[in-house]
Amino acid sequence: MKKQTRWQLSAYHCFICFFLLVAGVFFASVSFSFASEELDLTTEEQAFLASNPVINVGVARNWPPFEYFSSRHSELQGISHDYLSLLETLLNLKFVINDKLTWLETLILAEKGKIDLLPAIMDTPYRSYYLDFTQPYVRSPMIIVTNSQVSFIANINELDGMKVAVVKGYAPHEMLAQNHPLIDLDLKDSAIDALKAVASGEVYAFVDNLAVASYLIRTQGLANLKISGQTPYAFDLSMGINKNQPHLKSIIDKALLHVSRQQHNAIYDRWVSIDISKPFPWMQVLLPISGLSLVLVILSFYTFYLFNLNKKIRQVNARLTLTELELTEKNAQLKCVSITDKLTGAYNRHYLDKALSKQLALAQNHNRPLSIALFDLDYFKKVNDNFGHQIGDAVLKFFTDLVKNNIRSTDVFGRWGGEEFLLIFPETNKQNACILADRIRQCLEVHLFEAGFKQTVSAGVVEVQANLTADQFLFLADKQLYLAKQTGRNKVMS
Repeated sequence: MKKQTRWQLSAYHCFICFFLLVAGVFFASVSFSFASEELDLTTEEQAFLASNPVINVGVARNWPPFEYFSSRHSELQGISHDYLSLLETLLNLKFVINDKLTWLETLILAEKGKIDLLPAIMDTPYRSYYLDFTQPYVRSPMIIVTNSQVSFIANINELDGMKVAVVKGYAPHEMLAQNHPLIDLDLKDSAIDALKAVASGEVYAFVDNLAVASYLIRTQGLANLKISGQTPYAFDLSMGINKNQPHLKSIIDKALLHVSRQQHNAIYDRWVSIDISKPFPWMQVLLPISGLSLVLVILSFYTFYLFNLNKKIRQVNARLTLTELELTEKNAQLKCVSITDKLTGAYNRHYLDKALSKQLALAQNHNRPLSIALFDLDYFKKVNDNFGHQIGDAVLKFFTDLVKNNIRSTDVFGRWGGEEFLLIFPETNKQNACILADRIRQCLEVHLFEAGFKQTVSAGVVEVQANLTADQFLFLADKQLYLAKQTGRNKVMS
């Protein structure tokens, strides 16, 4: 009797287990079928999901607000986590997060094909060799963060020669290293480390996307930092998928298209947008005892008041904008006057000193060629004595225009003083500099001025050497110029 009872119980348990298993399979298939029809998945895509219910995911451990692990939670947080949760619901699959890897280790495994999906990554030329990318689902401009004392940075080339922090292995690292080799990159392990380096003065600037920078500046209390400029690049956040899994890429694309605009905005606003104070709830305070006509009258007066107030604000803003434009124009004029020679319109000596120091530092720091030519108009005093200072001024202006028409846009030319002129040749050795200087000499030599005379010029050319100061550089050029004048003038000496 006892044996029969045990057998009956065992059979009963087996029946219950079998029933639960069949029910689980049924409901899973119903849910999967519903998702497949809703997303219009192909037969191959449905088969892929059925045979791959678990997807291996790689993330950046410390990249708020996109993806990070906070000290309070061991689970992934941020924008990419919210999108992964949506995709899990839509596709009825499971994402397994590799939470022990650094970002560089994650990229290496992705390149080897050992990671299926990276939910928050930017499409770059190198990454496209081993990853396929979905359509971007977040766009954020690449910006420049500096100390609050730094003025506006209008062009990324202003960072040439400066120490700039980027996060090692992130998209800005690859972009700046490839397209801006003159920027001195300081590689950091995380964005917060880079921002703290800017705040402490360790580096001049930090380049990353707006969402990351604004989130960290706000949450970390870095009040002495500001966004000083924008790069020509934009951060397009996509999902990167192993190239060996094209079905997964098409499935993720379809799922992201299924996400509504409201869902996109809700995720972005949760992590990035600045909270806006809500207006005072007047309608909730007013007692609902007033008649409809009274409410309409009040609203009409209030609308009229706002209309007039906005009109006055627009007028004041228009005047302020006009004043700002006038100030900007005047500042531009003052800047032009402060760096140019009044007579010739070429750069003056004050500007040339700064330009030479900057170019010399770049050439020595990056082991690049740099040459200068010091010109002196031969016997120029005789021109003033024989023909007058107006003719002498005309000669100086003609020589300035002659040089400007025969040099490159990257060369820097100005009046050094009197009848002496300085020409700076970046990325140029002395042989090529001598060729250009001699071409200028020949063009001047054959020109006949209206007063019936010809003017010649002598020049000294020098190429930069290691550990050479600007004064030593100029002294060597002046020495070569002196040799040119001592050996007959109207020649270029190097």
